[in-house]
Amino acid sequence: MGERAAAEPKLHTSTDSSGVTTIEFDAPPANALSGSLQEALANALTEAGSSRSCKTIVLRSAGTRFFCAGADISEFRQLRNSPEMDDRHHERADQLHAALLDCPVPTVCSIQGLALGAGFLLAALSDICIASTRAEFALPELSSGMVGGGLYLARVLPPPAVRYLYFTSRRLSAEDAHRWGFVHVIASPDALEETTRQVAREIASKPRAALAAARLALRNLDASFKEAARAELYLGRWVQRDDEVQQKLAEFEERFTKP
Repeated sequence: MGERAAAEPKLHTSTDSSGVTTIEFDAPPANALSGSLQEALANALTEAGSSRSCKTIVLRSAGTRFFCAGADISEFRQLRNSPEMDDRHHERADQLHAALLDCPVPTVCSIQGLALGAGFLLAALSDICIASTRAEFALPELSSGMVGGGLYLARVLPPPAVRYLYFTSRRLSAEDAHRWGFVHVIASPDALEETTRQVAREIASKPRAALAAARLALRNLDASFKEAARAELYLGRWVQRDDEVQQKLAEFEERFTKP
């Protein structure tokens, strides 16, 4: 879930001499994902992955408190009132998810703070997750009457853990995420950037063709998740017709968008 609308988001992409491409998004105050930012991230991932100079991609965000607070709540009312805009929003989300799942080179997600909702999914859809000791993860959709994201969590977490996190909306600490195998490496906040760089460069030391072939082979593991996640998406849109769900959504918007 996102917080209040804020400044225009920024995206910065750079590639170092080892073949590590870093994509950093900056959307203060909480790095919430607007529709335009989702599209920009998807395009940046696709462009980086198609470059022969890129061997691995690091996805990170600016700031310290939030990696990503999820979808941009400031857009919710417009989406509810316009089926066309809602369709476009879901197309952009699907485009971003596909850009991560189908990326021809390995992806590394660096998490410095809270990863909520769609932010949790960015980490879950990456190949490697490196987190600060301050990082926390949650899928709070059900609390506001929305459905979505649970299927992709099953890609990286045991099904019993997914059910618990999905139904309760509780936060998952970096330590517990590491214990369950979702977070691969934990670092102190000060060491996160360097730790991420070391892991990414270790991956990038391999031949690009070998990395691309391995990534393509492993893509078959995600085939079932794609179809199941699309079905969950349609269920989420269907449930929004319910009166109680609409009331919850209205309360949620008011709570986070009022001055």
